[in-house]
Amino acid sequence: MECPRWGGLALERYYGWGSFAERLLVPTENTHPLGPIDPADAGRWCAVHVCLVPYGGLHAVGLQPGETVLVSGVTGNYGSAGVATALAMGAGAVVAPGRNAAMLAELEKRFGARVRTVELTGEEDTERMRAAAGPVDLVLDLLPPSAPASAVRSAAMAVRKYGRFHLTVLRP
Repeated sequence: MECPRWGGLALERYYGWGSFAERLLVPTENTHPLGPIDPADAGRWCAVHVCLVPYGGLHAVGLQPGETVLVSGVTGNYGSAGVATALAMGAGAVVAPGRNAAMLAELEKRFGARVRTVELTGEEDTERMRAAAGPVDLVLDLLPPSAPASAVRSAAMAVRKYGRFHLTVLRP
């Protein structure tokens, strides 16, 4: 079967519904056998795809061990996975700005001292993000399209000179 032109919609039509299907069609170069999986662990393996979105962004901007990462949108599903992924990839600190104080507290409790939360108020957010962990080496933006532009701008302005910024477009 000949592959259609490579575009998002064409890929979806060709490969189907992706990782939510019981069986899926994927390019062989994108697969790797996991080996035997205990049925009790199957649920955990189903969550891996959530971590792949922030991993792709962090890999694209070249996260190096010890760097400080700001994950914008941490109180969402992909954002909180972004915190875990950045830490797993060796980030020295993760600045985690958000509006949901309960979720921010949970991230601190779950991941420890390397996570520095900043509750967003709309007042001096950029300065408080910078102050949370010193110079920010890179920003991973995982905000939905409905987020205000001011939140994206605050995060972008927090990065150090010659730092990196990765905008991940999340479709609903």
